[in-house]
Amino acid sequence: MIKVISFDLDGTLAEEEFDTIIWFEEIPKLYAKKYKIPIKKAKKFVFAEYNKFRHDHRWTDVGFWFEHFELENWQKLLDDLKHKIRLFPDTIPVLKELNKKYELIIITSSEKKFLELKLDAENLRNYFEYIFSMPTDFRQLRKDETVYLKILDKLKIKPDEIIHIGDNEGFDYKAPKKVGIKAYILDRKKERKGSHVIHDLYQLKEKLL
Repeated sequence: MIKVISFDLDGTLAEEEFDTIIWFEEIPKLYAKKYKIPIKKAKKFVFAEYNKFRHDHRWTDVGFWFEHFELENWQKLLDDLKHKIRLFPDTIPVLKELNKKYELIIITSSEKKFLELKLDAENLRNYFEYIFSMPTDFRQLRKDETVYLKILDKLKIKPDEIIHIGDNEGFDYKAPKKVGIKAYILDRKKERKGSHVIHDLYQLKEKLL
């Protein structure tokens, strides 16, 4: 019997524009301004540095990158751009329905600084019993089977008592499946098919309710 529904955050509940703008536009702009170099050169350097740390749990920590690049005031940047944080239109309506019957949790690669802002969007945090941040709580960047096992232990539930939903086939589908957790891939672009694929959260609600 399903007791818990687990959600990925970015690309599943929340749109990714906020992250994209910060990592790929604003940080390079700040670097270009500080070191007085062309934006094209700044992007090339910044992206190369990102690549060096792609397996480091600090990758999603904006504070780490501001320190690494010797930039100032990451908090101001986040505050200036938090209006770019948007939930998908189906997020709140579906969570309201599922929350009546199931315990809801989030498992995300979003670091605490980003995560806190996103949880404030439309009072998102109010729908969740637990919120697990990979880099903050587990000091790793990606979800793997060990993380799912730790969460099962934390919640004191069996694999067949939880369902996970996310948009990454490896981390949100294959990894939980390895430990016996049923999972669905959320493909909002409608590029995949299969019994394990849903194209919006309304389809998830139909399957569960």
